Amino acid sequence: MIQINIAETLTMFFQIGLVAGLFFLVGVILHTRAKVLSIKKELDLSRLESAMLLSEIDKLVDEASVLKMESSDGFVKFLSDSRDWAFGFIDDVQETIRSMQIGMASMDSQKVLEEFNKLLKYLPEDKIRNEKQGDANE
Repeated sequence: MIQINIAETLTMFFQIGLVAGLFFLVGVILHTRAKVLSIKKELDLSRLESAMLLSEIDKLVDEASVLKMESSDGFVKFLSDSRDWAFGFIDDVQETIRSMQIGMASMDSQKVLEEFNKLLKYLPEDKIRNEKQGDANE
């Protein structure tokens, strides 16, 4: 008959269990390490994408500031042109009034009438029409 030594059998099962446990722990460690490496790769990729996005944001901010400067330059040009036109308009009206005064001083009714008609041309069309209608109603 086969004799079974219980102590040796238990020691052998214990050793087999210990080896199996070690293999299990090695498997868990390898799996965990693989996950950590995968997460590290994702983190590196995320950092790269963040850097690219920040670079793109910087470019867009630069473009926006350039557009803002260009639009403000256009607005400044508009203001300058408007001011120049207004000064020219005022000079023309003042010159016409001076000519009309000269005509009045010389009693030249034809010159006064011509200069008065020139002055009327400086008024907006709807303003002239409204005044003519007001005169006709009176």
